[in-house]
Amino acid sequence: MSMPPASPSDSQPVRSTSKASKLSKQLKTQLEPELLRAVPLDRALAGWGRHWETPDSGMFNVDPKNYKLSQPSKSVDVFLSHDWASNGKQKFLSLLIVYNSRAAFLACLAVSVLVGVLRGYGVLPDEGWTVVIGHGSYLLVFLFWQRLRTLVCRPLTVFLDKLCVAQHDEELKQKGIEGIAAFLLSSQQLMVLLTPRYFTRLWCLLEMATFMKDSERQRSIHVMPLKTAVLFLLASGCWFFLAICWNVSSAVIRPSLVGSAKSAEMWSQVPILAGLMLLLSGALLPFVFYLGMGLVADLERIPRQLANFRLDDAKCFCCSNNHRHPHNGSRLQCDRKLVYNTLKQWYDDVESKADHLETFSRLVREELAPSIALLVGGVTLPLSYTVFTVGASNLPYLADHLAVWIAYVHSGSSGYALFAFTLRAVADWGTVPLASMLAVWISNPLLKAGLRLRSRWCATIVTQSIVVFVVVMVWAPTQVVLGLTEQGDLRPVALFLFWLAVLLALHSPLGTRGLASALGEKPGTIAAKGKEDSAMDDIVQEKTVATGMGREVAVQESLAVEACVFCNIL
Repeated sequence: MSMPPASPSDSQPVRSTSKASKLSKQLKTQLEPELLRAVPLDRALAGWGRHWETPDSGMFNVDPKNYKLSQPSKSVDVFLSHDWASNGKQKFLSLLIVYNSRAAFLACLAVSVLVGVLRGYGVLPDEGWTVVIGHGSYLLVFLFWQRLRTLVCRPLTVFLDKLCVAQHDEELKQKGIEGIAAFLLSSQQLMVLLTPRYFTRLWCLLEMATFMKDSERQRSIHVMPLKTAVLFLLASGCWFFLAICWNVSSAVIRPSLVGSAKSAEMWSQVPILAGLMLLLSGALLPFVFYLGMGLVADLERIPRQLANFRLDDAKCFCCSNNHRHPHNGSRLQCDRKLVYNTLKQWYDDVESKADHLETFSRLVREELAPSIALLVGGVTLPLSYTVFTVGASNLPYLADHLAVWIAYVHSGSSGYALFAFTLRAVADWGTVPLASMLAVWISNPLLKAGLRLRSRWCATIVTQSIVVFVVVMVWAPTQVVLGLTEQGDLRPVALFLFWLAVLLALHSPLGTRGLASALGEKPGTIAAKGKEDSAMDDIVQEKTVATGMGREVAVQESLAVEACVFCNIL
């Protein structure tokens, strides 16, 4: 979390507002009750994320009503930590995944079961279009769950600086900025919306340091890389689209068989449907994987950045502007001194020769970096979010299978026949979400490995081929065995359980570590790898300079220009 930029050309948030005559030595850990504020999450997400867009000109033209959206609070549920230079829409979508996707999954599951029951008992028409109700419930809850939950329970409260620190009153703003530590210490959880820029910003590092100083509070740090959220949305949108196309095509090709049990006539149409889906995926997936490869490349910068992390390298607005306000030229208090003095109280180890800055830097490199490396290093995506976003793509069609199951019960079946039919129906329905989640699991490391190829499109085609092969290997055998065996045969169920066990094993800590090892991304070696990358960059730079005096001068001038631009951006 950082305050928004001071000018259109300067993306570093303005924290420094005090004059030299009002210097403070360190940040305050307590605030007046009226200033310790929080905002309900539904308000922070209102307007399709309008509060997350980079503000204009350092929030000098802020609507005072924004401050009224927050309210005094003794504690804060979640401190939202981010940098204002990153994409506001990505932050909005990341928070939807973190805080709404689980509720959307459960709502879609409940609605799909209800629709299936109503179809089975004739309350609703037993037709395929009723699955739209399940899709609608997922989308509705995914977008508006925080607002809906306020109707039945207490809203989740968060700290968002733009809304909780007064921007329209300089005196209140100064008190709020100096009291950031009080907001942090009053928060139960730290949600980091991570970007490569995050660990270069001084105020963001203070927020991380507040939670890392105690082992108990370290467990309350949660990280969602913005690009990982985009990967989830790409994968989810792709599989929702493919699931819809499959079921629509099924209804068009064999309308009389929708909702009915397996039959020879139905299986004669499967090759046609499979061919259509291969053509569709062949047209769609290359673009999805191409975009995904760019996102993974961006995520790869973070582990390398953490491998050589030093707090001294962090940037802050005041130092970048020579401690002068960009609009009125007044003297700015040095944020770095404020932060450093606060960290000295928390991280000064009298038993160690290292100072408080090095103590915190080492803590980030040795304890935080390995866990973040597994999360953002392109290894795999968390299973829970994979289930809530990608696995949900086939939930609405549970209504079809449930309606068929009820009709089977009404036909007088019971005992082992009903038991076997139930398990086969679960295997039939569950094969698609299993295949989709396995495809997502294997896509990420393939995208990471593809970065080593010269041609990104070539890597995309290879990734697509492997992913399609995995999906076919999971889906086709189960469906073929279902069609060729009798209703009491449980061999399709055994295939389904096998692939379910594979999915769970791959997402286990052992499976994740094994994949990381195979890709050369062991957490214990990340620092060494980061140093090797830095050393290689130095060698390349030396060779470039050594190619000739004329080129050396040109390179130095280019670097000087880039440095100026970089400072302006920061």
